[in-house]
Amino acid sequence: ENEAAEAANKGRTLGAGRALVLHPNNAWGRRLATAFGAQWRAQSGTLVGQADFDPAWSSYDKTLSRLMDGQPADLLFLVATAEMARKIHPQIQAAANKPLIVISTSHVYSGRFDAATDKGLVGLYFVDIPWMLGLGGDGPLAHRTIMGRTASAAGPLARLYAMGIDAYRLAPRLSELAANPGAYYPGQTGGLAIDPVGRITRQLALGRFTPTGPVPAQSPNAPAGPSARESRRIDTE
Repeated sequence: ENEAAEAANKGRTLGAGRALVLHPNNAWGRRLATAFGAQWRAQSGTLVGQADFDPAWSSYDKTLSRLMDGQPADLLFLVATAEMARKIHPQIQAAANKPLIVISTSHVYSGRFDAATDKGLVGLYFVDIPWMLGLGGDGPLAHRTIMGRTASAAGPLARLYAMGIDAYRLAPRLSELAANPGAYYPGQTGGLAIDPVGRITRQLALGRFTPTGPVPAQSPNAPAGPSARESRRIDTE
């Protein structure tokens, strides 16, 4: 749900105002669709249509036609796994009668990109932790470094590497973050801050698939820190 809400935030900073939602016809799909819709409306966006689909289908023409027919939109939030997105994203773009931003969650990126297998993902935006997009540098704990050492860096638990890095680095900075409302730490799992009840919150990065793999895609109107409010960065060293 947090990722769906982040997708809504990033979609608004991309300049979109009217959104469609497409999700699998299961509890997971409905949950993320609901979270996106709530945050989209909270950001003064308009939700103009929503539809579900069966992941087992090979063609989504009828569903996409009903969803897009007479519904002017500039963004579509897609709830999908990588396998689903490879099939449905090209069909979304083919069905759109004008340029359409399609944005999803980190579920569309396994951590390893194959130009032939993943060509259907090209152009798709998604939110993910900075570490997965190579924004953490090229040191021994960087995603590309660890990928060269173990296949698990491209598996479903890959993001736990970044979580472990942040847990180690964040612990000695908790007091400073708690004492400075609005301060944040630029972690491998996102811009990390502490909310009023003591929970760690994060702001994810925006990525986009290209023919050679995913790259960071900075929103043109995005704030410099983890939110639009005044923020102070807690240095990494």
